[in-house]
Amino acid sequence: MGLEFEGKRYDVGDKLGYIQAMIEFSLKRKDLKDDVMMYLQTLWHDIAGCHKG
Repeated sequence: MGLEFEGKRYDVGDKLGYIQAMIEFSLKRKDLKDDVMMYLQTLWHDIAGCHKG
């Protein structure tokens, strides 16, 4: 027996898949989106700054 659905599938049994799912779901939540975006921007800035050189 199977189930067909439309939408995005996340493999949360995989470490990267779990992280991707949590990020994407948090960005869809009004109560989390702004804080998560700010965190990701800060993280990206910090990582990019580490590679300058």
